[in-house]
Amino acid sequence: MKSATYTTVLFTKSDLVRLAFVAMGVRTTRYQLVDHVRDFDDLGRSITEFAPAIVVFHTTVDLQNVMRWSARLHTIRSIDSACQTNFVLLTDSQSDEAYVGAFQMGADAYIAFDQKIEVVRSTIIQLLSGEPFWNERDVEAARARCGSCVVKLKLMDLEQIDRQILKLVTEGLSDKEIAASVFLAHQTVRNRVSALLAMFKVRNRTELAILYQKACHGNNVSAA
Repeated sequence: MKSATYTTVLFTKSDLVRLAFVAMGVRTTRYQLVDHVRDFDDLGRSITEFAPAIVVFHTTVDLQNVMRWSARLHTIRSIDSACQTNFVLLTDSQSDEAYVGAFQMGADAYIAFDQKIEVVRSTIIQLLSGEPFWNERDVEAARARCGSCVVKLKLMDLEQIDRQILKLVTEGLSDKEIAASVFLAHQTVRNRVSALLAMFKVRNRTELAILYQKACHGNNVSAA
């Protein structure tokens, strides 16, 4: 890689990430902020202020985080200065579930604390070179190996509106109350709830809520 200066924003204090950038042998401007993102608005502000080439953020890859980050990254990518920014998820450990979770979040790549620094460095260089990190075949293979987390994967695949509806079902809201909350027609919500019941092969809203709660509050995906 040719010598260049890259602005990066690190939402991690990890020496692994810092040393990986040093090992790249390029002049890198780093803004090492916090151990993890506490406020999503911090991320948006960093994009607007610095227009970084890479943002590295550390967070757990549980179901709720996947859902939150998926929505947040979708919003952030609408910022003009975010168009050329690569978002890299830093996970506690590497696993198929973390890999798939990062993909579902909409991250451009993922790295893990237990990876060798050479692997982290290679991932960063790959992104800065404009090469895609994700390979459709690799993603599907990782999905296939995640047989124990089928429910979580299905939840990750849901459209944002269905995730909202499912969460409100879990909170005990009626279809009419959900419709008012998400600004959809009552019949539309009813149809979507019926589709969710069929997708997860449960008989009623109570079973759907229990399934969702177990997926959200069981073991973290990264630790599964």
